[in-house]
Amino acid sequence: MLLARWCVLVCLLWTPVAAWGQLSPTDAQRYAEVDALASSDTPLAGDTLVELSRSDNAQLRWRAARAIGLRGAPTKPESEALVTLLADKDPVVQSHAAIALARIGEASPEAIDLLVAQAASPDQRVAVNAIRVLRSLAVPPERLVEAIEKVLESDNESAMAFVVEAVVESGAKATPLLIEALGRDRAAYWAAVAIAQIGPDAADTTAALAKVVAESADPLNVKQALVALAEIGPAAVAAAPAIEARAQRATENPVRIAAAYALGSLGDSSASGWLRTAVKDPSPMLSMVSSWALARLHPDDPDAMQRAVSVLVRRLSSPISTVRLTAATGLKSLDAPPQMVRDAIMQQLASSPAAPREGDVQPGRELMAEALASLGADATPAATRALGEPHLRALAIDVLGRLGPEAAAAATELAPLAASEDAGEAVRAQFALAAIGPAAGEATLDIVANLASDDQDVRESALFALRSIGPAAAEAVPALLARIEKAEAFDRCAAAWALARIAPRDAKVLRAVRPVFEEALGSKELGCRIQTLLAIRDLGPAGAAYAERVAELAKADPSEEVRSLAREQIKP
Repeated sequence: MLLARWCVLVCLLWTPVAAWGQLSPTDAQRYAEVDALASSDTPLAGDTLVELSRSDNAQLRWRAARAIGLRGAPTKPESEALVTLLADKDPVVQSHAAIALARIGEASPEAIDLLVAQAASPDQRVAVNAIRVLRSLAVPPERLVEAIEKVLESDNESAMAFVVEAVVESGAKATPLLIEALGRDRAAYWAAVAIAQIGPDAADTTAALAKVVAESADPLNVKQALVALAEIGPAAVAAAPAIEARAQRATENPVRIAAAYALGSLGDSSASGWLRTAVKDPSPMLSMVSSWALARLHPDDPDAMQRAVSVLVRRLSSPISTVRLTAATGLKSLDAPPQMVRDAIMQQLASSPAAPREGDVQPGRELMAEALASLGADATPAATRALGEPHLRALAIDVLGRLGPEAAAAATELAPLAASEDAGEAVRAQFALAAIGPAAGEATLDIVANLASDDQDVRESALFALRSIGPAAAEAVPALLARIEKAEAFDRCAAAWALARIAPRDAKVLRAVRPVFEEALGSKELGCRIQTLLAIRDLGPAGAAYAERVAELAKADPSEEVRSLAREQIKP
């Protein structure tokens, strides 16, 4: 991100000569002469660059500044000229003067004053460059904080984003600067934003953050300081008393929610008094986060854990998206017993309304599927049983697909669903069987029946499933050979891809796929060429028959992805 911003800045500064208007031969010659001075080690006679820096021509002035920086070791008059150019009326000249100072590696107090002032410039190039140069000059933290405050006062969001990214990039080295910034009301919010991104490495800012929590009158500053403490984690445990004290007197809900999050993240089990009250709050978010925090602080308390799991699972179905996402995040970080989470989710699903029609939205279903799948094989029995419940079937298939090979025991129950008259259900079942892979071989004939379907999605998901199952789907070989003879272009390719995985040593298969692969390697469709190369790799030793064509792709294909894949395949 920082590199991209800097590249944009450089592009803006290195404006093509034509953009300045039609140049006379004299102007072009003068610019070339100045540029030659920039790359020359020959000592200059007199104050040539200083004189050029005083020109009425802005191009000559910024070229002179650039030349001084590139030559390095400036004379006193040249250093003074750079200070003058920093205050130039032209922003491009200002920026080149600043870059020159960065190249030289030092600046006078007057230059630093100008750079700090330029942080408030309405010109993004000038403001961002001033911050960048101040950082590179390793100025005292208080001067950089002063520049940050100038950015805040200017409401230049692009420059502020650059400042935060630059500070985060510095990591723990930025803590003196951040501590200084936390002491200034206007800079405290952004300092806390940076600390939250740095995380535990910014633990030295704990005392300063606690002071913001205890004393700031700005709720935004307090909230962000609490989030920063939470992201630092247990290393910030010394702030727990200040957090609890602020939570007890706070009236703003965002502050109270952030306080509960921070207390749960710090791990001080003695800071539970306010949380036990907050779990009863009518605010769904505050009660949920407080329940989560208590479970985090008391992991050996089964009642606290059960209460937190129950609340979080219920909130997965909230109509408010922020509540749903927070509940999902909390459930992942709770480290609750898998059976407890599984039972809570299944109980919630059993009591929820019937599943909506295809295309409708039912809040939380996907999050519940993700939460169940995160339990691994422990979720397979419950998801398998749910296949028998029409209103839970779509979610159960989703869970089993997410589990992949861990759901192998469910293949027997999934197989008949591949033959469902409901096309959407058949597609979902086939993708789940594909995710299970070789262990789903018993579903082969159910899947093969769909190769003749009029529904394109059903056919394509069937071909994908057979390819994913691989050799265990050997019963599909006759039907796949038939698809190569009769099918449309994509189905022919997909059938050949599947055959290469299922029966790579079958002579009949090798003869059948050869013309398909030769044609597909020349396809205009990038995905077709990539999948064909992967299928040729599946052929193992038999793939050598395509070596010459693959070598051509490695050299001349317009796609780097294809060239790279082809190069991998022709390696000895």
